[in-house]
Amino acid sequence: MGRTESESGERGTEATPGAQILVVDDNLGTLTVLADALRAAGYMAVTTPDPREALALLAMERFDLVITDVVMPHLDGFRLLEKSKERNPGADVLLISAFVTDEIVKEALERGAAAVLPKPFEIGPFTAKVRELLSRRQI
Repeated sequence: MGRTESESGERGTEATPGAQILVVDDNLGTLTVLADALRAAGYMAVTTPDPREALALLAMERFDLVITDVVMPHLDGFRLLEKSKERNPGADVLLISAFVTDEIVKEALERGAAAVLPKPFEIGPFTAKVRELLSRRQI
């Protein structure tokens, strides 16, 4: 597991840079790119390629947002979405996948995902979606 924090190492409010984000993807290249983009935007990112480890992290820490791939070994993104909602109910979940269909989007939203992004995606729209989801959490 790699842990990446914002430059200052401090957390801001949920809607501002400094929010803590869990990123789960079995592709290490994707994990690195997403963590770098989140760090550049001022967020803290906790990353893991293993969804089983993500479950343990969800039991130990509070996250402002969970970003997870859909297709992964051992535990798919839909199951991780369900577990995330149980263990960290205040966090939105953003699903990412190279296999997005209308049916997958519908199922994801029905199961409580905040959004679904098809891979590949540009970093600008990705960080804009993260910012949008975090801003919705503002009290």
